[in-house]
Amino acid sequence: CVDYIEAERDHFSQFVTENFCEYLRRKRKDRCHGNNLEMQAMAEMFNRPIEVYCYSTQPINIFHTGYSTDAPPIRLSYHAGKHYNSVNDTRRCTIGAGLGLPSLAIGANGSAEATNKKAQVAAMLKEREDAALRRAKEASEMAEAQAAIERDVIEICTNKCGTK
Repeated sequence: CVDYIEAERDHFSQFVTENFCEYLRRKRKDRCHGNNLEMQAMAEMFNRPIEVYCYSTQPINIFHTGYSTDAPPIRLSYHAGKHYNSVNDTRRCTIGAGLGLPSLAIGANGSAEATNKKAQVAAMLKEREDAALRRAKEASEMAEAQAAIERDVIEICTNKCGTK
């Protein structure tokens, strides 16, 4: 979402009161939560409205209202002025809507649980694949560093001994 905000800098920067680059750097950190700006960006990215509820059946805020879409809204509940929870309709699973996951559909038995399980398994497999790629990259970088150290040691020894 932060990459999208950065790409749409001309639009989003007018809503940021601090240095825009510092704002983006801060938002990229772990445990830095989003706010209205990030919700607007996600609504645009996934072409889904986001409705925010606060102890009411009527939304207190709706993001992405100016665009037409058949995608159902993402619904959030807002608590104590600082925390959001997702609100899901278990009778109408929309897990893949707008997320580029068209293969995710309600299971053969019609249960949202089956679909959610399928999405969890896909996410777990992706996470494992990413971890394996990270480990392979680290191993490759370590092997490269070891080879460089060996070359440096050989060069130093060769220069001290005066032989090649």
